[in-house]
Amino acid sequence: MNLKIEQMEKLMICATKPYEITWNEKVYCDTVKESELKEMINLYYSVYSKSHVQSVARQKYEYYDALLKEQINDIDCDYSSIIHDSKTHEIIAVCLVQEWEQLPYILDIVVNPMYQNQGIGEMMIKKVLHRAKDKYPAIRLSVNPGNPAEYLYHKLGFIGGTITYKLKYEN
Repeated sequence: MNLKIEQMEKLMICATKPYEITWNEKVYCDTVKESELKEMINLYYSVYSKSHVQSVARQKYEYYDALLKEQINDIDCDYSSIIHDSKTHEIIAVCLVQEWEQLPYILDIVVNPMYQNQGIGEMMIKKVLHRAKDKYPAIRLSVNPGNPAEYLYHKLGFIGGTITYKLKYEN
C-alpha cells in the first residue's frame, strides 16, 4: 500500500487593519442572502469544476449544493460579501466568512473567471480586514499551495503557517 497526497492546504493569518473600500461602477456589494443560495451554488460549481486542484475539480454539483446549504446559517453576514454585476445583477463573486476558534475565517473567495484580475477578490478581503479591525486582531484563510491567489494573500499581509495534507491509501 502507498500513500498518495490528495489535497494540501496552508493556513494563513493576517492582522486586521483599516482600508478604504470603494467598488467600481461595474459591480456592487451586497450581503449574503439565503434567497440567492442557488445562484451561489451555480457560481461555486462553475468556478471550482475548472480548478487546477484535482480534488476540487472533481467535486460534483451536489457537493457544493450540500456544502452551502449546511454553511449558510453559520455565515457571518457582517464580513461576508456577494458581488453583483451592476447591469445584469448576476452574482459574479462571493466571499463567505464565519467565526472559527474566536477569529473570522474566510471559507471561500469565488470569482467568476470573466471578472478575475479586476481587484474584486482583493476588495472582498480588504472588506473583511477592515470590518473586523475593531473586534478581532486577525483573520484567517486556507489556500492550496501553488494557487495563484496566494500571491494576493501575501501582498495583503497574510503569513503562511503549517501545510496540512489529506492522504489517500492506494493499493
